[in-house]
Amino acid sequence: MEKKDLLRKWLADQLTEEELEVFKRSEDYHINMEVIRYASKFKAPEFSPSKSISTLLERPKDYAAKPRKLWPHRLLRIAAALLLGLVVYYFYPTDNLVSISTSIREKTTIELPDASVVQINAGSEVSYNKNTWKLRKRVQLKGEAYFEVVKGGRFNVITPDGVVSVLGTKFNVKQRSQFFEVQCFEGVVKVTSKQFEEELRAGDNLIAIDGQLTLGTNTSQEPQWPSNISAFQNTPLYEVFAEFERQYGVMIVVNGVDTQRLFTGGFDHQHLENALVAITEPLQLLYRLDSRDQVTITPQ
Repeated sequence: MEKKDLLRKWLADQLTEEELEVFKRSEDYHINMEVIRYASKFKAPEFSPSKSISTLLERPKDYAAKPRKLWPHRLLRIAAALLLGLVVYYFYPTDNLVSISTSIREKTTIELPDASVVQINAGSEVSYNKNTWKLRKRVQLKGEAYFEVVKGGRFNVITPDGVVSVLGTKFNVKQRSQFFEVQCFEGVVKVTSKQFEEELRAGDNLIAIDGQLTLGTNTSQEPQWPSNISAFQNTPLYEVFAEFERQYGVMIVVNGVDTQRLFTGGFDHQHLENALVAITEPLQLLYRLDSRDQVTITPQ
């Protein structure tokens, strides 16, 4: 069931025991409780049914012009509407959404509200909501980014393939199509997906290809792409070629090459032919420059 459906049923007190347990385990549960705490301050005025209908009928004719007290159920409806408005404000805010995206051959660096630094690789997107950061510390990531978290900083990096939970650390996250990689360079990160849950310490890495998990060790002390070098460790060739296209703005055409083959190595981002040699020679492949923006790769 989708989060908004759980929220709607929770407000209506219609959740089953199983659904309630799922809702309580969601990362936004504490926000709902905070909203409820504020909403609980709404209090209906006391109401007494002791007066008879005849007494009401004896009231002066100009009584209709005087302000009337609201019935308790109407006040409760108003409070519920205000509560729903608060929930919508916190869960579906748009005015304060910060979104940063990079195009082909572009990299950039941003600072999060807690002063953590994020370096964003080419063809990637990072977004967060500055208005709800104190209550909901989460960053949405599509692509690749390197995070340097301030001491004591804590937030979640949400990707289509998994969630990376951090506490004062340095780590790199790469999410591309069916390829998901997390490298921990300092501190500890927790990686959670539908298929697995792993804790990585400094020097550990995790690669998931089509959901298949592999745990390993980093070959460097920091990610190489901020220094204009793409490095790969047991990475399918199709992802290596895709990264090449992002860094050089060219299209790679592959003829007769097994792109599922794993590659360990790297290429620089400044010399196209040197980069092609770095990929093709170790794998005994040939390249041909068809035009300024197209390269063909074939077996030797």
